[in-house]
Amino acid sequence: MQIDDQKILKPNNLTLITGCMFSGKTTLLIQIINEIAKYSREKYEVFTANPTLVSKEDICLQTHGGVTFPAKTVVNIEDIQQYLHKDIEYLIIDEVQFLSHAVIEYLVDQIQKQDISVIVGGLSLDFRKLPFGSVHLLSARADVIVKLQARCSICNGPAHFTQRISGDRIPNIHEPVLDVGGVDKYTARCYKHHQISGLSHDKNASEKKIEVIDHLISIRSIAKTAMNYGASQDPHKLLYELERYSYIYKLVNECLSQVVSIDSETVFELDEQLSFDDTYVTPKIATAYAVYDDLDRVLLVKRKDLNVWALPGGWADVDTNAIGNAVRELSQETGVNALQHRFVGVFDVRKYQLSESHRDATPIYLLVFCGRTTSIEPIPNYSEVSNARFFSLDSLPKLSAGVQIQIVHSYKVLNGEYALFD
Repeated sequence: MQIDDQKILKPNNLTLITGCMFSGKTTLLIQIINEIAKYSREKYEVFTANPTLVSKEDICLQTHGGVTFPAKTVVNIEDIQQYLHKDIEYLIIDEVQFLSHAVIEYLVDQIQKQDISVIVGGLSLDFRKLPFGSVHLLSARADVIVKLQARCSICNGPAHFTQRISGDRIPNIHEPVLDVGGVDKYTARCYKHHQISGLSHDKNASEKKIEVIDHLISIRSIAKTAMNYGASQDPHKLLYELERYSYIYKLVNECLSQVVSIDSETVFELDEQLSFDDTYVTPKIATAYAVYDDLDRVLLVKRKDLNVWALPGGWADVDTNAIGNAVRELSQETGVNALQHRFVGVFDVRKYQLSESHRDATPIYLLVFCGRTTSIEPIPNYSEVSNARFFSLDSLPKLSAGVQIQIVHSYKVLNGEYALFD
């Protein structure tokens, strides 16, 4: 394509180059950089927002064909600020889908304040065919949008979608979005040949069962809340309503016992144990801590119940604040102390539990923190975990549901990214 024809190099422009994987976004970006370099010399800066490159040397933009161009990593606003000087004319950023809304807004603001042009490339949609990160914001603000397409790996027709691949298994719409990879994990597909499971029209029996459990738990929460609030009012006026809600509560527990194959008395007891506050039914709170050593390895513990690895953590106690709970669990399970505490985000645990056998009876909000440690080796508390080890980010073991995205974002927060609320 003719770069000038797209008005990409026009001053004070925001240009978005987007499309699916393998559509040539990075190739076009490098062509643009080479064009700029002909006459702007040192008046441009090149960045990549790929989170897997943050701690690596010899960082560069790289096409799937192996063409490269030196670059710097960008995670937060500070990464860009240090390179904004009076002579800068162009900022070029690849993998922009990984940047936060705050960074995107900052870039748009700098176009006017600094009299610069910003050229970015990124995926328009994730593997689920849903908007990826902040790219939809860029689409609304861009002066020029270049939409590229690939070739479908099945029919060789025009492809607009990224297909996640994992053997013969069709990816599920509830899987974590962030899983950086190349031809080993993804391919390009057209509308006809793109595959995704877990949609409302193609749920299998297991997924439908999970949906029934979720609905029943929601109904039970509504009934119990009404019971508790009704008890504080005039009992004569609300006696009939209380009886009805009590009946619904009992009926839902019996239905849950049928679905999860547990007797109704056990279901009732579990609900009572988890509902320490009788005034309002609310999700439980747990905390976890992602601690990194000098080599940027993350500390994980092996859970006894599921035989998988996770971040150290546990239920939040009422007598300690959130960070205090997370630090205590870290110390109790691994003997490791942490420094430079930062808040990573709030995670809805049930969003990542795809199997009804691992489905918690009550919604859980997990508060994740991160920090550094100077400890050399952890000392596992075998009464709580079966093992504790540091792992490099490129060789993680089998993880508990949702832990991978917690690790990825904790590392980003450790390097300046904002907290995540999912």
